[in-house]
Amino acid sequence: MNASLKAGLATAVLLATAACTGGHHTAAAAGPAAPAGATASATAAVRSPRCTLADLPAGFTLDAARSGPIQPGQYSAAGDTQAAMIYDHYQGGYRSVYTDLHPAAGGGSDLVVECVALQFGSPTDTARFLGSYQTLRQEAGSLVQPLTPPPSAPAGTVEYLEHGQSFAGYQIASTDVAEAAAQINDRLATVAVAGPTPSADLALALLRKIEAP
Repeated sequence: MNASLKAGLATAVLLATAACTGGHHTAAAAGPAAPAGATASATAAVRSPRCTLADLPAGFTLDAARSGPIQPGQYSAAGDTQAAMIYDHYQGGYRSVYTDLHPAAGGGSDLVVECVALQFGSPTDTARFLGSYQTLRQEAGSLVQPLTPPPSAPAGTVEYLEHGQSFAGYQIASTDVAEAAAQINDRLATVAVAGPTPSADLALALLRKIEAP
């Protein structure tokens, strides 16, 4: 796996600007404003709360410093990904990051959950960016395992299991990540659930929440 591909994959799920330690970057602090060119309606659409603490198992808390509006450089430190977002007329985005870094004995094993909604200029733009998202994972080899979404998943859902990912900001050296993504018209919704045995069912349930009108 080449260095640029690994860097791109490492920043594609949990947002980042800090140095990578062999896997995911930890999400950077949210920016105060939407990217240049974002419309008021686009910003409102991606800021609508749909993935909340009420949707998660007990024990999770919101990481407010890493939640909020997303600019291309905060979504990914990879130059190719940032260029793709600009080419696909990225309008604005919003993320919510939740953590349960010290789960109780007998509880679940999920450590970090991230919900993201990205708005592009048109459904065609969104489809093209989703294609780039899929290609990056297809080229990652054994690090990423494609999963088959159940029939109940939103139409067009893609699902993956990543292995050996690290989150420096949370002192997580190596863990797995269940990802789910789907296009909703001119938006792309993605969910990442990280932990020793991440729940793909939780990722899909949260994706449905983001996808709901």
